[in-house]
Amino acid sequence: MDLPSSALPPLLPPLEAESLNPDPIIQFLSWLNAAAEAGNHDPCAMCLSTVRPDGSPAARMVLLKVA
Repeated sequence: MDLPSSALPPLLPPLEAESLNPDPIIQFLSWLNAAAEAGNHDPCAMCLSTVRPDGSPAARMVLLKVA
């Protein structure tokens, strides 16, 4: 199935450690704001992944909520 180029997400530059903010909260907020400014349908939706004790992955979609 061929998708029109308008349906494809824009390519992002590679993630380089030198470009990251050392404060993970500030870095996260930067990514969240960039997603919102890019017109992302729901920038507060994300995939939370963990690893079970047996080593198998578990992933679920969550919504970031303000407390």
